[in-house]
Amino acid sequence: MIAEVSRKTDIPDARIRMWRQLPFLNEVKPAKSPPGSSVVIEGGNFGSMPSPDALVLFEGQPAKIISWSESRLSVIMPQVRGVGVLFAVIDGQTTNTLPWEATTIDLLVHDITLNPPLPVAGDLITLEADLINQGSSPSGSFQVEWTINNLSDLSPHGTLQPNQRSQDSSIRHQLRFKAGFHMIRFTADPQQQLPDINPSHSTFTKKIWVKSRQELTIADFRPIKTLDPLLNPNLGPADVLSLVFRGLCRFNSLRGLLVPDLAVKWKLKTVDKITKILYFQLHDNLRFHDGTPVTVADVEFTYQVLRKIDSPWRKLVLTSIRDIKVVDQKTIAFTLEYAPQRLPSQSHGLREIDSIEPVAKSPIDPQLLTVGIVPRHGYATERFGIKPIGTGPFQVETFGPSGIELSAFPDYWQGTPRFDQIVIPVICDHKQLLDMVLGHKVTAAVVPYSKDLAKTLRENKEWTVVPLTQSQPQLLQVQSTRIQERMPNPFNTNWNAHLWYSTSESGEVQSYGLEGVGSRE
Repeated sequence: MIAEVSRKTDIPDARIRMWRQLPFLNEVKPAKSPPGSSVVIEGGNFGSMPSPDALVLFEGQPAKIISWSESRLSVIMPQVRGVGVLFAVIDGQTTNTLPWEATTIDLLVHDITLNPPLPVAGDLITLEADLINQGSSPSGSFQVEWTINNLSDLSPHGTLQPNQRSQDSSIRHQLRFKAGFHMIRFTADPQQQLPDINPSHSTFTKKIWVKSRQELTIADFRPIKTLDPLLNPNLGPADVLSLVFRGLCRFNSLRGLLVPDLAVKWKLKTVDKITKILYFQLHDNLRFHDGTPVTVADVEFTYQVLRKIDSPWRKLVLTSIRDIKVVDQKTIAFTLEYAPQRLPSQSHGLREIDSIEPVAKSPIDPQLLTVGIVPRHGYATERFGIKPIGTGPFQVETFGPSGIELSAFPDYWQGTPRFDQIVIPVICDHKQLLDMVLGHKVTAAVVPYSKDLAKTLRENKEWTVVPLTQSQPQLLQVQSTRIQERMPNPFNTNWNAHLWYSTSESGEVQSYGLEGVGSRE
């Protein structure tokens, strides 16, 4: 009746009740709070003394009245959730209703992520739980529990506000795994000290697979001073630079020709008798080891730096390349004083734009087009030579006088390498190096050339031997037959030939053929 009058007259329900000397409600303070909390209800006409049969109800559940006055009631709200209406019954008279919200804490674990996402045995793995309080009330402090293969670890966690995603350090956990399957569980408030926590929300379990580590050890006796590709002429263990850095082109060792690498294709345009323009278009989705995209601006920067610094490449750049210009987001142009000669169209069945002639037949040294591209945002000559940022299939972990350690780069544009780690110890003592080879403590090695040693290793039949008698000094490349499917050859002195092979459990060699993917051979 009163509600109908209020609707028709637009006079508040509480005011009509006040005029008629009926109990009424004006406000609930606070308007939202956790279940079981104390709230104050303000209104009037309650009576000076508590009514023995008085009730305060929220969504049909009674609240406990703890204090009473003519215009104010204090009550303890029932253990309920959500938004609803509150009203009172005093001396048989029902009051108007007021909205109230029973706030809740709802800790939800969405997922557990791994970094790196494809873990390898022995690597330091970071586990991170995605935890959010999707309730309407602050959580207060609580504990979280990581359980790894039934071994648990508790950590404190701070307060989470409503709809806040956790950034607390306790949601991250670091450890090293053995190869195989592992069970991981993350639980927020495992002892359920917070009110109304839903255990099905606050726990997440994940089964992960950790693969066994595949390592390659390549010993060398030649020291290296820098890993900066712009300062290093690719000699000695610096051959590893082609694993850390890639250029616009690379050599096809079987043909002695250049083929595209970071570039997907090129085009040669004749301007006059001595001037030609060489256009390169980059592949999509190229990335440096720090995750940033490889752009034509980085290519331009690399060759401009080569013009300025005291580099083994400087003379070639100054005498061959007149100008470098960015054409668009994917294309860069080199204006050449003496451009590479075109191949006859019938040569190797290739079209004219597909390859550049070998060094001996070309007015420009093709090696200049294989120089590793460096990032303009991260290139600093001194530091860069120790911890470089490259574009190749492997990234530098450590580098020093004793050797180099590389790890697979998962975002390499041709795919993640099959070897997880490459270790290149530098052993200057020739006898010690030879003992490591004969003792099978390395998978491959570069040793000083010796006719007798080459004969001994060949007769052993556990090593493939390639003499490099044209090099200075003369060398022997040796590698275990367990990781080789084809003979390494003198054109391919940087060991790329065998880095795309993986040894199976039985010792059978499996080829993955990453070399050449994306080229136009």
